[in-house]
Amino acid sequence: MQNAGLGAAIIWRFACGHSPANSAAPVPLPLILLPIPMVLHARTRSVIEGTQTASGLRKFAEKFDRDTDGLMALHGRVLRWRAVSLGALRIAAATSLVTIVPSRAVVWPTTQSRASEAPKSVDSILRAAERIGAWCAQLSLFEISGTLHVEF
Repeated sequence: MQNAGLGAAIIWRFACGHSPANSAAPVPLPLILLPIPMVLHARTRSVIEGTQTASGLRKFAEKFDRDTDGLMALHGRVLRWRAVSLGALRIAAATSLVTIVPSRAVVWPTTQSRASEAPKSVDSILRAAERIGAWCAQLSLFEISGTLHVEF
């Protein structure tokens, strides 16, 4: 990823989806590794965009049942993109998009307002990140790990 600001925005929108304004549930720190490798992978993002927010993470994962490489490759991407995700988290924190609470190992979005006038391609990436965040908010880390076949 050549635009570190985009990575920070992806993490921020993921956190906004996970912790909407009326929620008291922060994002567990390990989940921050998920959105960038998911939304920057074209095939995965197209499945995210084709799955309703109300359907949830399990419905998203079901769409990969016939494609053994699709979801199983996610864990490898998460590992390969870990440094990028952590760098994006640092930028998101430094620019006050998110707040990290180290003692609880959680992340909060500092604002819920959407970015104004983002290009259509970037807006679809940010919406996908927000959708994943909303899906993850409904499940425990254990359930997310099992559903997506990733280890934290």
